[in-house]
Amino acid sequence: MRGPYHLEEKTREREQLSKYIYDYLSSGLYGAHQAYQKRLYDLYVKGDLSGQEAARLDKKGLQPPVGYSSMKNWVAELTERVVRGELSKEKAAAQIRSHFER
Repeated sequence: MRGPYHLEEKTREREQLSKYIYDYLSSGLYGAHQAYQKRLYDLYVKGDLSGQEAARLDKKGLQPPVGYSSMKNWVAELTERVVRGELSKEKAAAQIRSHFER
């Protein structure tokens, strides 16, 4: 017989999975942003990009995709899609990386 304990256990498992996926994707976002900043800096050092342009592009890179009010909300939405099985963890991480390849 499956009672309230089973439901609580499933809820706790889902919350743990959500936290794991969110932390994984947030870490990927941080790493992708750092790599993006390094590319901008390298272009600046080579003289291919002005300091103002590098700063503008960095700020633009921190803007969430269209339809999201913040990067945090975007990562939360990606997390939910992974938890629901609509998107793999790897594909969600790839979407984050591609955000900084514009």
